[in-house]
Formats: sequence, C-alpha cells, structure tokens
Amino acid sequence: MASFRHLNLDGKLLELLKKNNIISHTPIQVQAIPIALEGKNIIGQARTGTGKTLAFLLPVLEMFIQGRLGSNKGVVLILSPTRELVIQTEKVLKTFIEGSSLKIASLYGGQKLSEQKRLLENKFDILNCAPGRLIDFANSDLINLHLVKCAIIDEGDRLLELGFYEDMKYVLSQVPLTAQRMMFSATYSEKLIDLARQHILQAEHIFMNDLNDKECTITYYSYLI
Repeated sequence: MASFRHLNLDGKLLELLKKNNIISHTPIQVQAIPIALEGKNIIGQARTGTGKTLAFLLPVLEMFIQGRLGSNKGVVLILSPTRELVIQTEKVLKTFIEGSSLKIASLYGGQKLSEQKRLLENKFDILNCAPGRLIDFANSDLINLHLVKCAIIDEGDRLLELGFYEDMKYVLSQVPLTAQRMMFSATYSEKLIDLARQHILQAEHIFMNDLNDKECTITYYSYLI
C-alpha cells in the first residue's frame, strides 16, 4: 500500500488523510504532488475517478502551510466546468482546511449574485468557481486575477465540451505569467492541448495511459514553448 508519508506533506494533512480513511495515493497523485510542490507548471491527464482533485489540492494546501502563497485575497484560483464539481471541490477543501484560517469563496450558478457579492467582499484565500460566475465578477473590483499565484483548470475536457474555451483562455491570459499553472483533464483533444501549450509554459506533462484497472504507464516530460 503506497503511503502519502514520503510526499513531504505536513503532518496536519497526513492526519486529515488518515482521519478520512485516505490511506494510499493514486498514480496521478504520486506523480503530480512533488512536481506541484516544486512550483512547476503541470499538464496532467488521468481518467475520471483516479484522484485528480487531491493531486492539486494537497500541494496547494501544503504551500499555504509553508507560507509560500502569501495572504493576498484570492491567491489560488480553481476553475471547474459545472456547479456540481465546484460544490464537490468545496467539500473536499473544507475537509482539509479543518482547523486552519483559510477561507474559500465558491461561485456557481443557482445562487443569487447579491449573496455571492457579499461572499467576495470578505476575505478569501481560494477562489473556487465555475466559468459563468467568474466572468460575471471578473471586471469588478471584487476579483483581481492579477493577484493569483496558482491557477488550476480542473476537467479541461469538460470545460471545452461545454463551450468554455474562451473562458479558460481569458483566465489563463489574466493571471500573472509568474503564477503557477496546472491543468488536469481525463482526455486531451488537439484544441485543448494547443490551449495548454500557449498558456501553460515550461510545463511538466504527466500522462497516465491506462492499460487496465490495476496498471498504467506514465509519459513524463517537459518542454519550453
């Protein structure tokens, strides 16, 4: 059984993993977490249900613990394709920020804009959102994408399928070039990989090519644009 202990995660995170009966890591997690902790950009691919969410959340939370992300408002941005996935990510985040001072602002359709505006007026460290609501507030003074230090595109293929290509492009063009960027997806079309190559520079690629349910091969490389 592969333990999280050798991935250089803080003891608090290890205890929370244990508390939630998450004992062993998945291949995408063991590959992505160390690279993310080095501050490198990532283009990651693994099928649905293989633990991609923790592959980016655990290193982000570790960097908060280490004080590497600072205290500005909204230093981490997570963009997900649907309301349901935003809510799921928020649930996982709340599990792992237990006992910390970190705050989450989750934006998605089906909630009143006035309520979400009040949420953004308060302190938040992590902006967890669907594209529509992010764009609603992007031109206000409540969200400043230039302060983002880590931008994560989750389920890039679903974002593309649902017509959010321009939204992904906008977000990646607005966050600073110095910000760490990660994209995770179950599949990569030519259009999606072209977008990633344009906006996620000097990326480490982690492609999990499933042979069966118990075995996978890993293509792992980097390149300069």
